[in-house]
Amino acid sequence: MTTPSCSNPPPASQVDTASAQSVAGEPPVSPDLRDFAQRVERELGQCRRFGQGLSVLLIKPLPAQCDRHALHARMPPSPWLARALVQRLRGKVRSTDLVVQVRDTGAGLVLRSVGPHELMLVRARLQRVLAEPFCVGDERLWVSVQMGGASRTALKGSPSATEMVLAADDDLHGL
Repeated sequence: MTTPSCSNPPPASQVDTASAQSVAGEPPVSPDLRDFAQRVERELGQCRRFGQGLSVLLIKPLPAQCDRHALHARMPPSPWLARALVQRLRGKVRSTDLVVQVRDTGAGLVLRSVGPHELMLVRARLQRVLAEPFCVGDERLWVSVQMGGASRTALKGSPSATEMVLAADDDLHGL
């Protein structure tokens, strides 16, 4: 077996996320933001019923870098990296939080009972957690991430799930 390199990413079966290995089952996958919004809608209905806060966080990995290659040896985000990101997140959030792979390039989190202040704290903690390298074969892969979030109580009126997801996407892209 050849050693994987950053320019030739390994298959998903060779990716060791260094965390969340004991979490059973495959995480849900949303092919687009509309599908993710439908998942958020189910959670939003529960939170409205019980008067709880709800926040949405979108996470997009940026080009990664391997430790044994030149500083400019980078690779674009890929589906196996998104799966590894989701697996790590599943091991770092509460069991009541929903972690979904969104498209084949990122992740979405639905955080129950989380308002705007708590969302800032979660973002900071996840930035630190996701800064730890991912193990790919015998190499370490560092990934930086962009995050965009929206909290139900911070948006005007009674926002729909679609409005929350679009607000998080706007935040992700700096709009």
